[in-house]
Amino acid sequence: MIQLSDWIEQWGAVTNDLSQAFILYVPHLVGAIVVLFLGWAVARLGQIIVTRLAGTLNRVFGRLFAKNQRIRIRLTDGAINVVGGVVFWVIIVLALTAAAKIAKLDVFAQWLDRMLAYLPSLLAGGLIAFIGYLAAKFIRDIVTVTFSMVGTERAQILGIVAQSATFLVAIVVGLDQAGIDVGFIITLVGILVAAIAASFALAFALGSQTFVANLIGVYQMQNYLRPGQEVRLDDVQGEILDLSTTSVVLATEKGRVLLPGRLLSEETLTLLTPDSDDDQQRD
Repeated sequence: MIQLSDWIEQWGAVTNDLSQAFILYVPHLVGAIVVLFLGWAVARLGQIIVTRLAGTLNRVFGRLFAKNQRIRIRLTDGAINVVGGVVFWVIIVLALTAAAKIAKLDVFAQWLDRMLAYLPSLLAGGLIAFIGYLAAKFIRDIVTVTFSMVGTERAQILGIVAQSATFLVAIVVGLDQAGIDVGFIITLVGILVAAIAASFALAFALGSQTFVANLIGVYQMQNYLRPGQEVRLDDVQGEILDLSTTSVVLATEKGRVLLPGRLLSEETLTLLTPDSDDDQQRD
């Protein structure tokens, strides 16, 4: 009976101590909950603000490139959601750290402090990757327009290749900024960039081959041909109206005919002079 009363007395003492400790801890717990709630509210507000700013940025880009429909820079909905999510969770982590310190959760707070110490490098790497994403889209449009102007049929493919290469380089730089060892990736990217550069050179050479041939053909014949002369090339005969940089314009019985300059070098051109019935031929 005495043992039972001693046990009840000890249990009462332990319960009393726990109750007092809990009462003393309640303000810390309430403070942590309040900080978490405020942190969630601020995080949501920050996410909304970033989303609206991104929409404003899209409108600014639209006005800047309104006159050029081929070059468009725009943040996609997916990119906007990613940026908004990053802002939201960064604020949440900050709120969790503050709440853990208020709630006296020292181990958890130390772990969050280490995460926050790494966060600036991580955010800097993410920012570099995001800027690279925007730059890659701009470079894609520039390359596509440029190669379309020289008559390259695969201009869209070349634009996508340029976009991918630019974004890949930005990702590698971003990972390096974040403190991740990217030695092997840099070597791989270097090989890919060299291969892409060689592909660009080859594609440009192939795409401009016809243009260069036309240019050379007209240049070689400028000393022999003049507007008003009568010429014949295969079954096409007419009067020269104009000599452009890459072609010769003839007036024929069927209408105007545009002779590419390369034909002047590859085919036999007959120059019909008004003073003689003899043909002067050049091979």
